[in-house]
Amino acid sequence: MNFIYPEFLYALGFLVIPIIIHLFNFRRYKTVRFSQVRFLKELKQQTKSTSRLKHLLVLISRCLLFASLVIAFAQPYLLDNEMKPMGKKGVIIYLDNSFSMASESEKGILFELGKNKVLEIIAAYGADEKFNLITNDIDQNSYKWLKKERIIEKLQEAELSPIFRSLSEVNLIQQELFQAESLIPELYYISDFQKNSSDFKNINDTSALNLVYLNSIEHKNLSLDSLSSSKPFHLEQSNEIIEAFITNYSEENFNNVPFNLYLNNSLKSPSNTDIQAKEKKSIFFNFMSDKVKVQQGKVVIKDYPITFDDTLYYSFEIQQKIQVFHIFDQEANNGIRHIYELDSLFDYSAYSQTKVDYGILKQQDLIVLDELKSISSGLEQELKKHIEKGGSLVIFLTKDLDLNNYNLFFQNIGIDNLVKSVSEETKLTSINKNADLYKSVFEEIPKEIDLPFINNYWTISNSNTIIREKLLGLTNGLPYLLKYKYKQANVYLNLSSLNTETSNFTSHAIFVPTMYNMALYSAENNKLYHTIGQKSIPINIGYTNESPLKIKRGNFEFIPKQRNSGGIIYFDLDNNKLSPGYYKLFIGDSLKQSIAVNYNRKESDISTFTPKDIERIAEEQGLKPVFIDATSSNLTFNIEEQTKGVKIWKYFIVLALIFIGLEILFLRILK
Repeated sequence: MNFIYPEFLYALGFLVIPIIIHLFNFRRYKTVRFSQVRFLKELKQQTKSTSRLKHLLVLISRCLLFASLVIAFAQPYLLDNEMKPMGKKGVIIYLDNSFSMASESEKGILFELGKNKVLEIIAAYGADEKFNLITNDIDQNSYKWLKKERIIEKLQEAELSPIFRSLSEVNLIQQELFQAESLIPELYYISDFQKNSSDFKNINDTSALNLVYLNSIEHKNLSLDSLSSSKPFHLEQSNEIIEAFITNYSEENFNNVPFNLYLNNSLKSPSNTDIQAKEKKSIFFNFMSDKVKVQQGKVVIKDYPITFDDTLYYSFEIQQKIQVFHIFDQEANNGIRHIYELDSLFDYSAYSQTKVDYGILKQQDLIVLDELKSISSGLEQELKKHIEKGGSLVIFLTKDLDLNNYNLFFQNIGIDNLVKSVSEETKLTSINKNADLYKSVFEEIPKEIDLPFINNYWTISNSNTIIREKLLGLTNGLPYLLKYKYKQANVYLNLSSLNTETSNFTSHAIFVPTMYNMALYSAENNKLYHTIGQKSIPINIGYTNESPLKIKRGNFEFIPKQRNSGGIIYFDLDNNKLSPGYYKLFIGDSLKQSIAVNYNRKESDISTFTPKDIERIAEEQGLKPVFIDATSSNLTFNIEEQTKGVKIWKYFIVLALIFIGLEILFLRILK
């Protein structure tokens, strides 16, 4: 037997007082004189024995009464072999407030049940313990120990959140708290334990994990997952095609699901669709863009009860012209000139390397290097600035180039070194139809397609540390046209010359879509939308600015986490006050961009782990899950038994009452 307040046991020392009184018996006797005492001797002996017995029994009952009360105040409890260690505890409760907790159970909304369970858990611990309540909305208080009263206040403030958080992330925060202060860990997880967030395999913790499993009645959901546009470049009143992807996470089929596309508050393309159980499908919307610079729209489906993933907002800007700058040594290639100069979509300029005005390179979307024998140091610096701000670069080689000069430049922009020039007759045999450059060009490539011939080409080092995409390939398997990604920029490297003696590439049909799409994808193409919680989103402002980026929507305004690197600002959308819709990005008072923001779709997959699944995974990982019955109405009592043992102070109160009754009985019977 153990005691919560053992200091009360010192009061047992006061039991010596009634014992001393009884032994020394300070009671004074009054002498009564009788003329004849012969008949009193027998009565005297009998009365003395009865009185002594009565006083002894009363003394014992009073001592036991006092002892029972003292022990009851000390709050005794019994421990078993599996009891947790005693001492000051750190109680950390994770309350899952993701959108899946909006589902209903037999007793109500999961999130509201979870909040009640938090209250029941903290009621099982004393006010002197340390507490923390963690939700998906991580803030400064998530890394601090709080008092019980502050936990209740924080619980009242908790709401459903769009922020996605895995259990392993939560566990790392819990471990960090215990590293700061030595306490006995009491970890609780209140959740529906969705498979996409309950990554028990990534948890490394030897403490017992108390799991409060909340289960919903229905497991069905239709999710509008994502949108994509077929066009990298958007023009005023041009035909647009948006592809919408939808997933049925349910075990049942859905028929005639309303599926509508809106643009600038107008319904553009109403539709209905059927979708089978567990099916993923896409739907295409065709519409004409309006006469406004910023096009804002949304795609909407109708689904119940989970509705956060039924709408996707999108936004794109109408561009006027694509800036193309052509740099050559002696003479500009006519194939390149004819594609860009004759199309009103492009603002085309061509200059020899010696006459380039470096100042206007900052304004270009695409720069084409046409068979330069070497690259001057000044041009090299400007090209580096161009691609660092996200501009595209196309390089056509010549067989008599300065190898060292080119390789030094290539090293600075993170692409493969050139090795040697090879003169042999070969031809193109492969086209990467899955690449962005060609995916809208070919539905299917004919097997007997006649591709360009090549008489001379360069080989590259094929470094393992460089990521490249082969767009066109030669008969021998070597690359002819490569695409590299340098930060946000596209760098295209054509490993041959364009002159007609070396190749007939410029006169082949494949040349036009190749050059045309290089220019289209060079224009600053903002994503249709971003998701709440997304990090390191780039916005190209073209210069370094001390004023921070601000995000505004109506009266709502905040400054996100951000960093500026070479004129590109990378910012995070991790503010839990964000809601889906349209926002404007400002630098100072200057509007830089309009964006659409949507909820993260990771919560759309409603499949959850069962307790048996969790036990199996935990056993493999060496974890210690303890399932707490969420339906129990005595959760506080059950936790107290686990943490404090079986309390038996009430039994000593009963004993005290029994001893009071015995004392009264002795006083009345033994007169």
